[in-house]
Amino acid sequence: MSRLFVTFCAVLFACLPAVAETSLPTNAKKLSAAEILALHGTRVSFDNKEFDATLTGTVYYLFKDKLVFGTSYWNNENKGLFRFKTWIKGDQSCQRAINNKEDRCVFIYRAGDTLFDVNKNGKVLGTNVILPSDPPLPPGLPKIDATRVLELVKGKRIIVEIFDFGGPLIADVKWDLKKKKSTGKYMFGAKEGKANAKYVVKNDTLCFPQGKKDNCYDYYETKDGFIEVNAEGKVHGISVFQ
Repeated sequence: MSRLFVTFCAVLFACLPAVAETSLPTNAKKLSAAEILALHGTRVSFDNKEFDATLTGTVYYLFKDKLVFGTSYWNNENKGLFRFKTWIKGDQSCQRAINNKEDRCVFIYRAGDTLFDVNKNGKVLGTNVILPSDPPLPPGLPKIDATRVLELVKGKRIIVEIFDFGGPLIADVKWDLKKKKSTGKYMFGAKEGKANAKYVVKNDTLCFPQGKKDNCYDYYETKDGFIEVNAEGKVHGISVFQ
């Protein structure tokens, strides 16, 4: 996956060559075109190995839609959302940044839940750890009320992943406490647009009206954000403060 970020990095940052190299495990298996396509819908945490600076983040593989999208961190500073075109060429996964003409192709190897991007010379360009598409609520997190949630979000930029909308959704938002809504940008598969979600305080928690229904959530505080749990007890969203 991370080879596609060479173009991303070259466009947005002054990149430096990497010093340390990552070795491919002996049990890693090179994936065929069919096996790469089977990763459609997979959510991964990526770690690029090509630069002195760190380039990490979360990305969703939508190979059947010829698209990958997610959010990235350059030296631990979030750089927002991104989308790339992707396709299969032989047994390679190829990507191109939107509005860029340069193609980047890699072989993908797998060892357990880790995927490795490998160039034609056998060099590992990045690692990608497969994450759950329906993550469980970590044990031991304190449950918080609406007052605490609103204290936490005040003035903060937030990257949020949503897991129960029938497909992967990621957004870059801020909460407006006066207008009682969160606004920003979202990506939902091949769609992207402006996020604009109104909320209300109800029974000491936060609810988001949808038609005649209020979608209400339980909130749990994490070290860098919070997790929302829906009425079915499943994780609705993970919000991380930037």
